[in-house]
Amino acid sequence: MKFWHTFALVVLIVLPAWETAAQTFTEAEAAYKKGDYKTAKKIVFPLAQRGDPRAQDLLSDMYWSGRGIDRDRCESTKWADKAARQNFGRAQHSMASAYFSGYGVYQNRELTYRWVLAAIRSGYKRASEDLELFGFELRESQRLRIRKSMATWRAENQPPAQIVRLPNTLVGRLTGYIRGVQPCRYDP
Repeated sequence: MKFWHTFALVVLIVLPAWETAAQTFTEAEAAYKKGDYKTAKKIVFPLAQRGDPRAQDLLSDMYWSGRGIDRDRCESTKWADKAARQNFGRAQHSMASAYFSGYGVYQNRELTYRWVLAAIRSGYKRASEDLELFGFELRESQRLRIRKSMATWRAENQPPAQIVRLPNTLVGRLTGYIRGVQPCRYDP
C-alpha cells in the first residue's frame, strides 16, 4: 500500500511540472509568432538550458534572426547542434546548412550530407528537397558510403560541433573565406 501512496505522490508532483514545461514552450512559441520576442526569450532560454530540443531550436532561430536577442550565427549554430543531437529534424537541417555554408563551423561537405540525411530520417520534409543541393559537391561513391554508414550513425552519439568565432573585421572575414567559415556576427 505504501508503494501506491508514494507512486501517487510522485505523479501528482511530476505531472503538473511536465505539463507546465509543455505549456511554457507553447507560450514561448506563441509569443515569438506574435512578435513579443522579449517574452519568448524569457520563457525559452531556461527551457533550452534544461535540454528541451524545441526550445533549443527556437533559441537558435532567435539568434539567427536577431529577434529578441543579438544576432549571432555561432550561438545559433550552438543551439541548433544541441537540438540536432536530440534527433530534432528541423535542427538537423539547420546543422546541414551550417556545415554547408560555414556558419559558426568549418565547412564540411560530408557532415552537411550526413546531417541532411539525419533530418530526412527524423521526418523533416524540407530536408528531402535540399538533399541534392547539400550533396552536389560529393562524388557518388562518397554519397553512397555516407548513406551506408547512416545505418549505425546516431545523432545523439555525435560530439558537439566545434564552434569557430572569427572577428567581423577585414582580416577575420578574409581568414574565414580562406578557411571556409563565416563570421559569427552579421553587421550589414
